[in-house]
Amino acid sequence: MSRSLKDLAAVLLLLALAFLVRGITVLCVALESYGWSAVPGSVVDSHISRFRPDGARHGSDLYRAEITYRYAVDGFGRRGNLLYLGYSSDRTRDGAQAWLDRFPPDQAVVVYVNPEDSTQSVLITGISIEDFADLLTGSLLVAVASAMLRRSRRR
Repeated sequence: MSRSLKDLAAVLLLLALAFLVRGITVLCVALESYGWSAVPGSVVDSHISRFRPDGARHGSDLYRAEITYRYAVDGFGRRGNLLYLGYSSDRTRDGAQAWLDRFPPDQAVVVYVNPEDSTQSVLITGISIEDFADLLTGSLLVAVASAMLRRSRRR
């Protein structure tokens, strides 16, 4: 294997490490969120935003349920907009609309607040499927880099 391919494998391993560290961190916070404090809140605003990821082609739009809610901790009013820790978007407008239907404006909600940082809050606690994306990406990069290095040793 040429030196440049070994360098590429090393870069892939470093990139994999970054994804794995971020993935483990996200999963740990998601697990911790099960123990976050529940406080009363209310939905202030909700709407759908449509966007296209950088470099994506026409027709690959994603939809995000933008839900803003307010709550108070120790007498201090706060605002949040995070549905759950891994949420970024939905593939369909109907998927995003389902979230808006669940959390309409002026509805009373339970807000889960990080006891160590009252500015961090969610409407839904726990682990979601999206929380595994970085771990999966990191694992795939490790597999590819490992295969490249194993192959270089055979030659």
